[in-house]
Amino acid sequence: QFGLVRSERGRWASLIRVLDPFTGDSTQIIELEDNFAAVSLAQVEFGGETFVVVGCARGMTLSPRGCQAGAIRTYRWAEEGTRLELVHATPVVDIPQCLLPFNGLLLVSLGGTLRLYDMGIRQLLKKTQSSVSPHVITMMRPHPQLPNQRLFIADVQESIQLVAYSPDTHVFRTVVDDTLPRYITSMHVLDDGDTVVAGDKFGNLAVLRVPERAAKLLDSDPTGARLAFEKPKFGTTHKWDLVAESHIGDIATSLTTCALAPASRQVILYTTLMGSLQVCVPFVSKSDMDFFRTLELAMRKLWTPASGRNHLAYRSAISPVRSFVDGDLCEVFFTLDYDMREAISDEVDRTQSDIFKKLEDMRSMFAF
Repeated sequence: QFGLVRSERGRWASLIRVLDPFTGDSTQIIELEDNFAAVSLAQVEFGGETFVVVGCARGMTLSPRGCQAGAIRTYRWAEEGTRLELVHATPVVDIPQCLLPFNGLLLVSLGGTLRLYDMGIRQLLKKTQSSVSPHVITMMRPHPQLPNQRLFIADVQESIQLVAYSPDTHVFRTVVDDTLPRYITSMHVLDDGDTVVAGDKFGNLAVLRVPERAAKLLDSDPTGARLAFEKPKFGTTHKWDLVAESHIGDIATSLTTCALAPASRQVILYTTLMGSLQVCVPFVSKSDMDFFRTLELAMRKLWTPASGRNHLAYRSAISPVRSFVDGDLCEVFFTLDYDMREAISDEVDRTQSDIFKKLEDMRSMFAF
């Protein structure tokens, strides 16, 4: 046999490792036996005590997706947070793909179903169960302002859904979903609580926003009962508003918002499967937006890349590009010869020094 040793189908080897953050040493290693694979992990607080919860599956297969048995292992911190002590294991019927602390309980995704668990003596106690997604829930994010009432979930092939929770009836209801079957690989909820940035496995980056009417109805009825009882033909009544979309040429594996420079505004930072770090800068003034959009149009018109491929067709490879300006294309202006720069500057109706200054200011203000 050449290369790495590969196990047979449905065989897994997983472990839980506790690390000292100051030295990097392993203080404990827990090997999962009986062909269990660890697929999810969360830290949850029950009754004022913090527990580590690990979702496991035995004999898991990826295609077709399934397992022989699932379990949720609950551990308690011991010896001043250097070791884990097993409290109990709760059997489940499917792969516990996602775990999330929610409203003082544990929220678990099993396929397209959401379950709420509370702490018990022998095992976790199931409080409620709601089917909210057509396929498999792969990610869950709490609402930044109302973490105990609303939830954002990503389906393996049905994009992102906004779910509202009713504490009186203990029911999860899907109130907003998408019109396109996006295969989500990463997502991040912005601070306003109505906007989501998501990447899919075909190399697209999209910005979705809750419709204004749905947001007003949710403010008046946080449980989403009125929206849930509006019976459409497909999915929910309200669909995401597509704010922006572009093909980035790589699969986004993680997304976040941060400030990369002191006293600078926040940007959207994401990592890709090929190992790059990329930044999306939001425009705050119409003059900047008009300038860079005009520069992008001039670059598309007068400059031809070495591959000869049409730039607009590339950025619209899957869906038409919308409300995105390609900063990589604009920065190619630095590398052009004098005659080409002069032709582009005439098209933009700016001098070369003005274009240089705008590009450098954008880099120094946000990224470097």
